[in-house]
Amino acid sequence: MNTFELLQQQEEDLYYLIIDLLSHEYHWQPEYIEQLPLDVVVNLIKCIRIRQDQQDVFTQLNVAKAFSGKIEPNRTRTKVPETNEQDSLVDLLKMLGKADKIPNNKKEQKVIRL
Repeated sequence: MNTFELLQQQEEDLYYLIIDLLSHEYHWQPEYIEQLPLDVVVNLIKCIRIRQDQQDVFTQLNVAKAFSGKIEPNRTRTKVPETNEQDSLVDLLKMLGKADKIPNNKKEQKVIRL
């Protein structure tokens, strides 16, 4: 195979790789992808690569945390912490630096004024 034939084969391979990548990522039909301008295709491929790199980093971090025992990967909390409006208002007052306005007893808890 001469250099020109090799170049033609690589160009064809690249064409199908691009079609496969964009159709897999965005679920587009090959006919639609073929109509996209070259600069759009290049930028989409860059975005896909950046997103994949970020996902790889997060995956590696989660694996490292799992091996260190700091998290349990892919598990959700089974018990949702119980909160009510009063707790939320108390937390808000603390964040605003108005801890002195937090009511001390049940009667005062009915009305909180900022």
